Order: sequence, then structure tokens, then C-alpha cells
Amino acid sequence: MIQIIKREFEKIDELVKYINNTSISYGHLKDYQIMRENNKYIVLLNFDIQSVVCQFLELAKFDIVRDKSHLIYRTTYKIEPEEKNKDSLTSMIHFDDLRYGVQVQGTFGFKSTYSLVTINYDRFTDYFTVQLRNFDFERSMIGWHTDIEETLFVKDINHEVIYNHVVKLLFNRGYLIDTISLKEFKDNVYYIAKWLNKKNFDEDK
Repeated sequence: MIQIIKREFEKIDELVKYINNTSISYGHLKDYQIMRENNKYIVLLNFDIQSVVCQFLELAKFDIVRDKSHLIYRTTYKIEPEEKNKDSLTSMIHFDDLRYGVQVQGTFGFKSTYSLVTINYDRFTDYFTVQLRNFDFERSMIGWHTDIEETLFVKDINHEVIYNHVVKLLFNRGYLIDTISLKEFKDNVYYIAKWLNKKNFDEDK
């Protein structure tokens, strides 16, 4: 799916620098068009996104906020768009621990928070139940609701499954996160999965 982002610049050098930095920082840049209008340089950036995106695409990065415990499974990732206006609402991803597991929640520009991933460990079966959720606007209900896309029963948590699901949901909500933020995010998810797979919940809390 091609998504187009428009940017304006006073000087051509600024435009060239922006294109180069964006290509390095975000990837997915397929091509671009440059034009001149009203004494300004305008570039249309065409991003090739292999996922369904809502009506707009925003370039953004994560601002990581840890709680006082500094535990990796209690972390908030604030989504900071490249271009913000006074009406912009804060969106974020939250990680929080459960009694025997972890949940990932999302807040995307409105007050309600929705569960995106729930991981629960069953001590009797020695298996994890992983629920991958998405949410959308239901017109008949006049509100947002969540759907369980997939439920997995696994012996160990694969961090790639969690990471790929959250990134897909970010695309669905219209956010393209920079590669540095995504690398740190993926590393953190890896260590969360490693902690989960130890299954020492009573000892670690």
C-alpha cells in the first residue's frame, strides 16, 4: 500500500537533507517527487507499507518512559510524531506485568486504552496463552471495540510474534516509527520474552 507524505521547504538543500535523513531513519521510502510552488520546494514522499494503514501516515519516534522500578516490563512508549500541532493527542504503547504474565496496551489519540497483547502463564500446564488483539470503530455500537485476532498456546514466548503484532497495529493506526526506536523496542521485547520464559514470577516480583 502506497502512502504519501507532503513536506515543504524554503531551500533545496534543506529538502535534499530531509529526504536523505528520512530514507535512512524510516525505510519503506519507495520514491519521491519534487516540485516548486509559491516560492517553496515541495516533496511528495511515497512510502510502500506492507500493511493496512488508516487514512493518514505519520512519521514518528518513541519517547521511552520507565516507571520508578525501571523494570523493562513496566515501560511506556510515547509516540512522538515528526510534525505535531496543538490539536494533536498523545498516543502510546504500555507494557505492564500481570500476576503470571505481561500485557501490552495501546492508547491512540483518544482517552480509552485497549489491550493489544495479553500473555498469561499457566503453572499447571507449563504453557503460555497469548492473545493478539486489534481494535476498530464499530458504527452499530457507536464506539471502539477489540477483536481477538489470534490465540496461541505455546511452551515459550517468541519475541518476534509480539514485536510484529505491535508494529502491525502501529501501521494500522497510521504510525511509521523510525528504525532506531524500533530496534530498541525489539530489543526490549526480546528481554521481556526472555524474562517470561524463565517462569520465575514469584521470585522476580
